[in-house]
Amino acid sequence: MRIKNKRVIIVSGERRREAAQVINFVLKQKYSVLWIKGFPGFFQFLSALRKEVIIIEDDLSLDPQKLKGIISKNSLLLVTEIKSKTRIKKILAAFPSKGFLVMDFSIARRLKGKSFKRLFTFGIERKKADFYVSNISKGEEETNFKVNYKGNIIPFWTKGQLSEKEVYGILSALCVGEIFRINLSDISQRIRDSFYFTER
Repeated sequence: MRIKNKRVIIVSGERRREAAQVINFVLKQKYSVLWIKGFPGFFQFLSALRKEVIIIEDDLSLDPQKLKGIISKNSLLLVTEIKSKTRIKKILAAFPSKGFLVMDFSIARRLKGKSFKRLFTFGIERKKADFYVSNISKGEEETNFKVNYKGNIIPFWTKGQLSEKEVYGILSALCVGEIFRINLSDISQRIRDSFYFTER
């Protein structure tokens, strides 16, 4: 089933839950969003027709060909940590070349010789990434850090002590926010005011 005229975001890899959670929080401030685990069945497909953005959280490394049945050139693929280079290549081969690709910098670096037209990378203390975190500081009740993007520094404060996975989740959501043209300082403020990581 192809969901036409929708922005479909596929979130894959070992950190996909944390990433999908922040992306859902960021986008629902501006769009109607459906966040589902696994590719949609019939009833979820009907629900998706009423939404502007669909977030699909799925381990694509098991069956990358599932991509071909639902995505379009306006789709976005987010690849968090995947250790197998072979699996990554299979996922990318199934994704349209004109789609948006958001990728952990450590993965992108391993794919030498590959070029992607609309690629955003992220990492912690990875200065060559498009978005990278520096100066992480954890207190008893909050975590703060700086996000660097195109020479600009955006401060972040979050409630609670974040794990590395959760910091990566915020970074990947910033890449998505930039693609959707949501002000990054606004995202920082909203996360500080009302975002918590929760089990799902």
